[in-house]
Amino acid sequence: MSLDPTLLDALDSSSLRTFFALRVDFIASETSVNLIDGSGFINLTVDGEATEFRGHDPIFGTIASITGIEEKIASEAPSVSVTLLPASNAAFGEINAPENQGSIVRIWWGLVNEVTGAVVGSPELLWYGRLDTVQSNVAEHAQTCELITVSGFDRLFVKYRPG
Repeated sequence: MSLDPTLLDALDSSSLRTFFALRVDFIASETSVNLIDGSGFINLTVDGEATEFRGHDPIFGTIASITGIEEKIASEAPSVSVTLLPASNAAFGEINAPENQGSIVRIWWGLVNEVTGAVVGSPELLWYGRLDTVQSNVAEHAQTCELITVSGFDRLFVKYRPG
């Protein structure tokens, strides 16, 4: 798979910055969260619909970090972890709802022109996985939720045990 030619040609421009865009389709509340790393907003087409991704969601907060895609060996499927800084206790609870296990998680990488705000070319879908577990951390002045996602291939690693 190769990068979109428009993205490749634009990489040398000084007015561009990279972005990661995250979409989580939470099963429990039937809510889609669309975030980008950093500030501002971008528009992408997702599932055939124009979708706005923002650096801050009034309910779900912001992205604190995204780990690299970890290729595992032999007995484990690839995974990605995304840490969110929820904006409210309600969001913290919703993210942690057990019913959300299996929610679809997608991550794109792309370029945005800082002068015009336009996305350059077609962003690359880097990750299409599902939510496996959430690790929560509550500190004195902050709370975080680390969404641990796995690829669809993790189901291949479940050992078959005849009845």
